Formats: sequence, structure tokens, C-alpha cells
Amino acid sequence: MYFLYGQNAQTGRPVHQLASTVDVPVSNKRAKRIQVGRACDRCRSNRIKCDNEVPCQNCKARGYQCSKPVRGRVREREDRCKASSRDIEKLKARVKELEGQLEEAQSRGEARTVSSVQPHHGDDVNIINIDKNEDIGLREEPRQVGDGVWANNTNSQVEQRHFYGPSSQFFFTSNISSSLGLQEQRVYPNSLNNVFTSPGGLKRDAAEEEKETSTRYGHVPVENLTRTQESRFLSLFWESYNCIIPIVDELSFMRHYESLWTSAPNCRRPRPRKPSPIVDIVVALCMQYGMTLIPPQSGHGHGHGHSQAAEPDISTNDPSIAGRGYYRRCQASLTAELERPSIVTVQCHVLSAIYLQNASFLNMAQHSLAIAIRLAYILGMNRPPSRDLTRCEQELRRRLWWAIFSLESKMCIAQGRPSLIDTSHMAIGFPKDDWETEQVSTVHFTSPQNDITWLSCQAHCVKLAAAARTLHTSFHRKRNDMLIACGEKDSFGNSLALEELAKFFSQKFQQHLENWAQNVPQGLITERKRDGTPLSADRSALKIDPAAPQWLQRQRLVLELNYHDQVVTACRSFIRLPSPANLTKPNSASASASATTPPIADSHCVRCASHAVACTNIIDQMLRETDLLTGWYDAYKFQWNAALALVGFCLAYPIHGQTMSVRRAIDDAIGVFEIFGANLALARSAAGVMRDLAAKVDGFIRGMWPSASSQSSRSSGFVEMEIEKTQQDNQLGTDDLNHITSSDVFLAPGVSSPRADGFTKEFPSDLFSFSETQFMDENGGFIDLWSDFITGL
Repeated sequence: MYFLYGQNAQTGRPVHQLASTVDVPVSNKRAKRIQVGRACDRCRSNRIKCDNEVPCQNCKARGYQCSKPVRGRVREREDRCKASSRDIEKLKARVKELEGQLEEAQSRGEARTVSSVQPHHGDDVNIINIDKNEDIGLREEPRQVGDGVWANNTNSQVEQRHFYGPSSQFFFTSNISSSLGLQEQRVYPNSLNNVFTSPGGLKRDAAEEEKETSTRYGHVPVENLTRTQESRFLSLFWESYNCIIPIVDELSFMRHYESLWTSAPNCRRPRPRKPSPIVDIVVALCMQYGMTLIPPQSGHGHGHGHSQAAEPDISTNDPSIAGRGYYRRCQASLTAELERPSIVTVQCHVLSAIYLQNASFLNMAQHSLAIAIRLAYILGMNRPPSRDLTRCEQELRRRLWWAIFSLESKMCIAQGRPSLIDTSHMAIGFPKDDWETEQVSTVHFTSPQNDITWLSCQAHCVKLAAAARTLHTSFHRKRNDMLIACGEKDSFGNSLALEELAKFFSQKFQQHLENWAQNVPQGLITERKRDGTPLSADRSALKIDPAAPQWLQRQRLVLELNYHDQVVTACRSFIRLPSPANLTKPNSASASASATTPPIADSHCVRCASHAVACTNIIDQMLRETDLLTGWYDAYKFQWNAALALVGFCLAYPIHGQTMSVRRAIDDAIGVFEIFGANLALARSAAGVMRDLAAKVDGFIRGMWPSASSQSSRSSGFVEMEIEKTQQDNQLGTDDLNHITSSDVFLAPGVSSPRADGFTKEFPSDLFSFSETQFMDENGGFIDLWSDFITGL
């Protein structure tokens, strides 16, 4: 070991003493680093030390924005979570409260029926309950949409049954078949859709159907009419369909039609016309209408089809599917225009719907009209037309839109299905029918009346359709609400609810349909004989003006028949048919379903029967005296609708003042079907169906009438004798029955008059023009007496 001795030159101290005074660190250990929970983004990316300060010292020294959250933000986030938790608790409490209210409503029988959608077996899907609307995105609880029927009016299978609502003709027909204990097919006429899948041809096997589908959009064979033949058919269009539904511009159509005929310079034989969808469908409609004007062949007449068992000869020669080749070629051409539709495309679909409806393909007709509605929305036809268009084009678009509205409204009411047109999106006025609008149109029919033009018929038909649609919507909405409130499946089972519904219907009926009838101009009204009231059900005959042009006579007639048909359809819902069990109990007062019908609801049933009789008398008179309704398919539909109402009234009111006259009107309806049946197999089948129903009605009425006493027998014979003597031209006016006493006319055999001397005013001789409320008021309000009288009937 060595020691250093000597002195330091600077301090003079010994070296060994100097070394002992130097601070030599004993150990080289680092101080403990302060732990940081999470470094900021900048320090972490630069791999430098960070601290717990906010902001950190590194970011603060360099002037950077530190990514560490401020303490206040953390506190704010915590407060927000606490507030959300409180809101959740409030919502849970509200849900419990609503569930309690729902259970309470269900206990009172006022809750809506909640349906559940069950998944298929094997699907790993929870059951979706419609009541929990938040699970499927619904914001409102679904409304009850009323009752209906799954009708099988063809020979199809059960899986192909179609749904019809309570306002539909099929719903009423199904009730008649259930009441009489008949199969549904025995109440429906043998229509073309039983034999044909479409207007294209007969039902085939799968191979032939597939072959047709593969060539559907290729060459479609047509009848190959000559130019002269087509021109003759087209001449029928302007005074038949186009004067009722003026949606085709004649000048533009004829220019387009002329351009389709081309021939080679050195060719003696002219070439066929080029295909055109608008020309093809118009020719098809004219052939469908024109073929009914051809005299019937031998063997087809009034005596054909006396039995339902004898099936009419429905074949490809039936006039209702004449022109089907042109129809199919039109449909093949329209498929190429769906992406770029035009006004002509919409016109073709509307006319196709009319063609299909005439041929009894109702579902196809509604489908074609649905396409027209969608295309009309695409073209903006529900909005005011652009000012860039000419006045003629603007009015044509307006008339076309309202024609779609009118047809769709009548179809939806007739079949009981919801409408596709949302009136809240309609911003277009009614079609104009003034003199200036007539001048800009290319069709000129000179009207002999100063208050109308040839466009007035469509304007008032559209207003009638709008009034009927409003009445239908409000009535069935009220009916559904009452079903929910009463907790019953049928509001007609509750007399109080039925009377309240009848009062509501009376107000709406007067507000819409009666108001429409009062505003029809005099030029569109057909006068009545014997001072009868136009557009009424007083059974007075029509007085045809021979000086009026044929198009105006047809417009007046179609307008009045449309009105009667809408009234029959609207009031038919109040007819309560007896159950099958009551039909087997003769001489039973309970067998009549109308035994407990309230008086206001009873008046609606009488109104329905009165307008059905009026419709039958008008059609029968016009078919026998004129040719205005010859081949008019709507007239057949009006008559079939009226005939069903007549049968339903006789079943519901077997002992009533109007039963005899209504039963006689059924025979008149059969005569109308026989006249139509000279050309249409569907009408011949309808005549056979109506004969069978008339026989059922006669048996039911005979079973309801008790043994007649000598006085009642004399009264019944007197009624038959007087009615036959005063009935002329199948019309029965109120003035002609003034000499018949009330007891003779309105008391069925075995029913005595209840205190007839208590009335201060003579009992009305015609219930078709009778107001129960007015009669009771004028006689001091014999409410109890009147109720006893109705119950006794």
C-alpha cells in the first residue's frame, strides 16, 4: 500500500489530508421516478418522460396542446352519465305505468287485439310482438281495419282465396250464401276468370304456360283487321268511352294513327299497321264493345240458362274478350316504357284496366290501375300541370288524373280494399268543364244546353266518386272505432251501437251524396214521366229527350245509374241477413233479422232497396226502349249489384211493406240479365243464379207468413189486383197508389193494423219516398206506436 506525502502547491496542505476532504459519492443509485397513469400523445410518440400535470410540463414548456383531458371534462362526463341514468329510470317508470293502463283497458274489454308474428320452426328469431312497436320501428299502434271475407269466387284452391272488405260485393254475397246454406260458387255467376287465366287464352298445363311466357314479349299475333275495319271500330270510341272518360285527345290520336299505316311504293297489297300501345288498346276496347252490338246467334236468347246447372257456353268467341290479341300486344309494348313513362303510357294502363274490368278480370284490372297510379306519381300528375305545356295538354293531364282517381275509388269501394291514392298529396283542382276549356279541346260536341258542355259529365262523375269515397272512409272508420269501443266483432249485433252508427251515416249521407245530387246541373238530368223527381227512387219512368244527341243521353243515363249504384253500395251495409238456423224455423218472428233493427238503420235498408229497384227499372226500360245501354258493361255490373241488394232485402225483411214490390223487381232483374245474356255468357249465368236465389227467397217468405185469415186473404188479393192494375211499363208512381189504402198495401197476410186510426196523417203509400222521422213528427211523435208497428211486421 502506498501513501502520498508532500504538500499541495496551491493549498500547502498535505496531499493525504486533501484527499480525505473530497466528497466522493459512495453509491451511484438513481432517484425513484414518479409514476404516470397515462402519458399524453406527444410525450408517448416522442418517448420522453411525462407527468401527471394537466397539461404536462413538456407540452406546457414547448407551447403544445396537451391531449390529456381536463378535469372538468371528466366531471362533466360523469354528470352526464348520472343524468342519463335518471332518464332511464323515468322511462322505465313510464313504461310500467302504460302497461298498467293497458291491462286495465283489457280488463274492460276496450283493448285492441294484439297479434304476434311467429317465426318458422328452426329460425333462431325471437317472437316479434306488434304491441312493442319500438322493436320494429312502428310509431303508432296498428288500427283495427274491420272485418272481411276470404272469398273463393273461382275454381281455385284454398291457398288462392282473395280478401274482400265489408263494403265489397263479395262480402255481401258471402253473407247471402251463408244465410241460405249454399256454397259460395252457387251464388257467383260463371265468369270468364273460371275458364281463362287472362284475356290471352284458356288455362293450360305448365309446359304450355312456360312456352307462352318465353314468347310473351316477342311477336304477339293479332286479328289483322283491315284499315277499314279498324276505322269502323274506332268510330265507336268517341261517343261511347271518350265522352264518359275523356282522356284521349282525338286530334293527336288520329295523327298518330295515320302515321302507322305505311306501304311500299310498288306493293299492291297494303302492309299491316305498325304496333302502337295506345292504338291497340283503343281498338281492343272498341271491339269488346262493338261485338255486343252484333245480333245474337240462334240458341242464345232470353230463354237460355234457366238453371244454374246448365253452365253457359263461355268460349273464346265471347264478346267480353274480343280484341284480346290487341290487348296482349299493347301489354307487350308497355313493358319497354316502364322506365321512361309518358302520358300515353298512363293512358294505356287506364284503358287496359277498363278492358279487364269489362272482361271480369277484377284483380288484373286493379293491378293495371295501380301501375297507372304509380306512373302518374312519377309524372307529377297529382300536382298542378306545368305552365310550359299548352292549355290543351294541361287540361288533358288534369282529366287523366281525375279519371284514375274516380276509377280507383269505385274499384276499392266495390272490392273493400284500401286505396293507393293519398289525398294529402293531391294539389290539383277538379277537371274544368267551362266553355273556354271546351274550346281548347280537340273534340267538339255541341251541347244543346247552356249550363253544360260535353266535359261536364266527367266533372260530376268525379265529384260523385269523391263524395262516395269520403262517405265510405268516414263511415267505416266510425264503424271500426265502435267495434273497438264495444269490444265486439260485429257492431250490428248491438242495437244501440247500430242506431248510433245509423245516425252518423245519415249525417254523412246527406252531407255528401244528397248534396251532390242537389248540385247536378239541369242539363245532365233526365226528366221523369208523371212529374217524377229526377235522381230519386220514386219509380217513375225516364222521359228520354229525342232531340238530345246520343252522347248526351248516354251521359245523363250513366250519371244517374252511377248515383243509384253508389247509394245501394253505401246503404247495403245495414241489411242484416238471418242466420241459417232461423231460416229453418217458419212462422217465427225471430227468423227475420230485421225484427230488432232500429228505425234509422231500418230506413237505410229501405233506401238501399228503393234505389236498387230504381236502378233495375231504369236499365230495364232503357234496354227495351233504346239502345243506349246495349253492350254497356257497366250497366250489367250496376244490375248485378242491385239484384244482390234486392235478394238481401227480401231475406232480411220477409214481412214488410216493400217486400212484394222488391220481390217483383227481382223478376225484372232476371229479365235484364236475359237481355244482356243474348251476347254475354256471364249475364246468362247471372240469370240462372238469380232464379235459384229467387226460389230460395220465395220459400223463406212463404215460411214466414202465418195462416191467412179471411180478412188478410182479402187484403192480400186486393193488393195484388190493384198493383197489377196500376202498374204500367213496370213503373209504379206515388200518385198511382193514392187510391190504395195503407192497410191494404203494407200489411202482409196475418198482420193486423196497430191502431191505424191513431195517426193524424195518412200513412204514406210509398216507402221509397218516405221519411220515418218526418212521419213521426207530423203525427205527434208516436214513437212507441211506431216501434210496435215495426216489431209487429
